[in-house]
Amino acid sequence: MRRTGLFAGGMTLAVILSAGCRTPPAEVRRREAADWERRIAEAGRAAIERTGGRAWTLQDCQAIARAQSLDLTRARLAEQIARARQWASFSAFLPQVEFQVQTVAMDEPPLRRFGEMTVSLQDQEVRQASLRIVQPLFTPEAWLLHSAARRGANAQRLARARAGQWLDLAVAERFARCAIEDSRLRAARRALDEAVAARREAESRRANGRATAAETAAAEVAESARRLELAACERGGRMARARLLETMGLPPTLEPDLDYASLVTGPPTPAEAAGALLARPVEEWIYDALRQRLDLKIADESVAARRIEILRAIALFLPRLYGFADHYTTSDSYVVHDEYWASGLHGTLSLLTGFRDLQAVRIARAEWREAQILRDLTAMAAMVQVIEARRSLEDALEQWRVARQAQTAARLAAAEVESAYANGRLPASARDRARAALADATARAEVSELTLALAVRVFHDAVGVSSETLP
Repeated sequence: MRRTGLFAGGMTLAVILSAGCRTPPAEVRRREAADWERRIAEAGRAAIERTGGRAWTLQDCQAIARAQSLDLTRARLAEQIARARQWASFSAFLPQVEFQVQTVAMDEPPLRRFGEMTVSLQDQEVRQASLRIVQPLFTPEAWLLHSAARRGANAQRLARARAGQWLDLAVAERFARCAIEDSRLRAARRALDEAVAARREAESRRANGRATAAETAAAEVAESARRLELAACERGGRMARARLLETMGLPPTLEPDLDYASLVTGPPTPAEAAGALLARPVEEWIYDALRQRLDLKIADESVAARRIEILRAIALFLPRLYGFADHYTTSDSYVVHDEYWASGLHGTLSLLTGFRDLQAVRIARAEWREAQILRDLTAMAAMVQVIEARRSLEDALEQWRVARQAQTAARLAAAEVESAYANGRLPASARDRARAALADATARAEVSELTLALAVRVFHDAVGVSSETLP
């Protein structure tokens, strides 16, 4: 009866497991999608609650991204794994303790034949226990393994910090893109309002016989073009916002308010910061980048780790020495000393392992040389990035100056046209065109200032200047 119950229970468990294994892939995908949607929605609500419902500044976006970004989370997990491996390698220096228990029960008494006699040498049921303690005394490869693991943990710590810097820069770039698209959207709306006013004026003049059909058609075409431009700006703004939210690890459908003024607020202003950066020779900035860039520090750790691997490969030819102590207990009544200690030394030396250890030394040397070459390539790339960032900063500063001059000229021209229109010397269409030109020049000036602020941040990243401090 008991076997029947066990058999029925096993069949039930098998049916449940087989039903779970036969879950359709579409159903699994549906459940995973629903779970992901729930988790990402909760993250969006938590981010909005964290800021109290106010408009998000650039600093808010960067803080949220550091808390929610999946890329930065991966970097943190990689750092934790490297730290765990470092501590695991340290365990090679600690004593190793092993405890074993064994019970032997024989169906017949263990007997030995001595001539015509039969003698029992052991109890029919014996319990034995042993405690073994091993302490490494001379294991050079273990020391070198720990040093290599420590270098790897340092490299992962630097990689996590560099990932944070890249994340801050990516958020700033996409935040600036949202600001630029918003500025273009406002300019497009003003231009559409002016085009609608011009079309209505043309229709009025056409009704009074003072405008031709061609002029009315041209005004309608201009209005349609402005509407098309406005629709394109709205789509571009939604896409820019979705990219920003994706970088922050939030649902792209979220619609938070953004405080774009936080990108250009000083002191110093973007123009002042750019002027101070450009006043210093580029050679000095390159030298600073070679000393401060985290990716170069990561390359240094990699070279050091590869050098340790060479020593570790050589250490494979050295002897290894261990001390041990064993404690035995037994329940066998035939044994005189049922409990005793044994201690001693244990040494090993690899005399011949084919060509494995020799090739390990050659491989370690080749990898060390490869790490040096990769570090040199990283340094060359860093130098070029500093030069490119400086050129982009110079271009952005010149564009900002030209845009400011164009805005000033458009403001003066609009003032003159407004005065002439008020005196009846110019029609309303001329006033509308002057206002549209001023709105366009203002939008260009705003975009140029945002671009300059972003160029300053890119230059800071290129030279290794960051607000993040390593622990």
